Amino acid sequence: MVSRSQNEAKRRLRNYSLGMRQRLGIAHALLGEPEVLILDEPANGLDPAGIRWMRTLLKSYADQGGTVLLSSHLLNEVELIADEMILIGRRRIVAQGSKKTLLENAEGEITLVSSLDNSALSAAAAEAT
Repeated sequence: MVSRSQNEAKRRLRNYSLGMRQRLGIAHALLGEPEVLILDEPANGLDPAGIRWMRTLLKSYADQGGTVLLSSHLLNEVELIADEMILIGRRRIVAQGSKKTLLENAEGEITLVSSLDNSALSAAAAEAT
């Protein structure tokens, strides 16, 4: 009789869900006990339980002295995980610091606008200033 763990050991990576592949990728990255862990969109494909698992794992890793560099478009996730943040726009660092510092310095200065026609929006903003 073949046990379930023996079946899983023979299973191909491509046959796992995206969320499970993300978890396996993070586990694989941690095998060598690196000082710095670099992750790009680690919450991609994870369900809510997987996202909580990832948050806990990364915070624990940092608490034990590791450094986590995390790239994400999910700013809420970054806020929940990161101690320090670097915001990059057009290939340049536009701000960096703690969440508190960034929010204090940006109060009243930053307005986030989304448009279906960025050219028209940009022209209207330039005309208004």
